[in-house]
Amino acid sequence: MRKRKGFNEQMKTSLSLPIFMISSVTLLCSSKGRAETGPFFNFCAAQIQQFCPTEQMPGQIFACLKKNDSELSLECKEELKRAARALDQAKEQSGRSLSVLGGLSSQAPPFPVLAYEGILGNGKPSTRDHRLNGSVPLYQTSTDYLALSLAAAQVSLDESLSLGPDLQTPKNLYRAEIGSQYTHQLPEHRSWGVRGSVGYATDHFSGKFRDTIFNLNFQYSYPGTNGGYWTWFVFLSNNSPFGNYIPLPGFIYFYKGENFTAAWGFPVTSLQWTPQKDWAYSLSATGPAITAEAAYGQIRSIQIFTAANWNNQSFILEKRQEDKERLTLEDKKAALGLRSFIFERMQVEAKTGYAFDRQIYVGEGFRDMRRGSTHIDSDWFLSWAIKSAF
Repeated sequence: MRKRKGFNEQMKTSLSLPIFMISSVTLLCSSKGRAETGPFFNFCAAQIQQFCPTEQMPGQIFACLKKNDSELSLECKEELKRAARALDQAKEQSGRSLSVLGGLSSQAPPFPVLAYEGILGNGKPSTRDHRLNGSVPLYQTSTDYLALSLAAAQVSLDESLSLGPDLQTPKNLYRAEIGSQYTHQLPEHRSWGVRGSVGYATDHFSGKFRDTIFNLNFQYSYPGTNGGYWTWFVFLSNNSPFGNYIPLPGFIYFYKGENFTAAWGFPVTSLQWTPQKDWAYSLSATGPAITAEAAYGQIRSIQIFTAANWNNQSFILEKRQEDKERLTLEDKKAALGLRSFIFERMQVEAKTGYAFDRQIYVGEGFRDMRRGSTHIDSDWFLSWAIKSAF
């Protein structure tokens, strides 16, 4: 890599590089050289051309941008911040599961990543939620990218609840998944990809196929005529609020304006706005999962945010009347939190707030409560998260 005036290649990794590049660099790499088409990441594409003209593989491009962090433009950094928040919200809406459209839609970065999230909910019953996610690239060239993803979670209630006659909630629910993602770049900035995962989300995994969760997602992307970018996909899952064993076609149109990026489509929408350097607003929806946030400050120091979301998680009970029955945990939250960095490569987040309209029900889909349902008390909750890149 070429040396630049005033830049010390042996400098210590700078804290001023936000870890949000972890989530968005893969999308950036596909934007390299697309300035003439009015790309979604036009500011950062120009930075790649300026600082990393000889780098081809996604991991190399990320390392190059990381070294040149102090010289990246404010517009590029804001672009990265908006993209990363959109991708992270998609994962939040899926409960960090690989088998739900939101989680699977998020790109795996071209380097190892490990993340942990914990949620403690007060009330009757009290709840505890632990989530662990990781991804690692297996193969990458200038045109091909293959990554492996892992996810695990445990949801615990301190007491079992009655959902109806002869139907009790288990006190512990478990999820474990392994997934893979392959993307191939085509000429004229087009690409296609396939992603999938398999695992379980249940109270007790029997090892039988009927208790296994899986998904497949096929997508094709290409530039639009007015500077936007189109992605068309078909998604199939047996543990999704959009319907089980039903192929779901969808599309996303990516558009960027000044201080604003948007992904419009079905069933995904994401709006990210940074009107000023220290302010950021976002609104994302993946089907019935919705997240809104307003944040002040820079993540490289301390960022304060307030957020509201509506989420749900689905599990397959070992003992059920019909194969398509799912146990669903649903809640809404309003929170206030902080984000910052420690040890250069690690982002930490903590938030607390009020969880309300909390329900547990069993049926064959979203809001299907024919087999039974009950409410969990509205009360405060505490959440913490740690994300690190290697």
